[in-house]
Amino acid sequence: MRVPVANARPLYGKNDLTNNPLWDPLYHCNRVLIAFAQGLFRALPPGQLHWSPNLEETEIVITDQTPLTLSTIGQRPAIVVIPGQAQFANLAIGNLQDLDPFTGNRIHRDLISCSITYNCISRNGLEAGRIAWYLGSHIKKLRVFLQQQGPFTEIGQTIMFAPETPPGAIVPDAVDSSAINRAVIVPYQYPHRWEVQDPLFQLETIRATIKGDDGAILSETQIPNE
Repeated sequence: MRVPVANARPLYGKNDLTNNPLWDPLYHCNRVLIAFAQGLFRALPPGQLHWSPNLEETEIVITDQTPLTLSTIGQRPAIVVIPGQAQFANLAIGNLQDLDPFTGNRIHRDLISCSITYNCISRNGLEAGRIAWYLGSHIKKLRVFLQQQGPFTEIGQTIMFAPETPPGAIVPDAVDSSAINRAVIVPYQYPHRWEVQDPLFQLETIRATIKGDDGAILSETQIPNE
């Protein structure tokens, strides 16, 4: 897992969605939702859990780095983002959307149902609850923005706020006995499209042969694949 750093080189470029075979849409959704949380807390004034990309100056740590240790967060509250299980919705037979009559390529489309959990951690249960509510309620309020600007077709409809965890259940340090977590679980759906090429159209030419009843070749021709 990676700690978001302002000057870190992104794993993906702007053209990787169509050109990179290792493109991971779930990782992309995860990064978008981490950046959204960072933007929310960056908008808060200093002294009120203001987030900064500088780990020495930030008043709250927002990361997907696990496991979390006291040396990572110090005395500050933190939000640890963990992606949940993903599943294809399988909306149609074969997920077929279109068939290109000129190339024979089959275009498929489906929805991926997934969720992300924001673990809002603080030494004070009241503060952990306030962080969770501020984050979850703003995802609900700004869900249209996330759907318009992000990769989501649905998000922020059924946000869940989990109860407090016992102290020490998230931060495993032996010296810690007071880190309390309030989890915010955000289900979302992501549209996924893929195209399957017809192998016949990968050939430069197609050879057509006509044989008689006795197996003798009556005619043979080379057909260019245009």
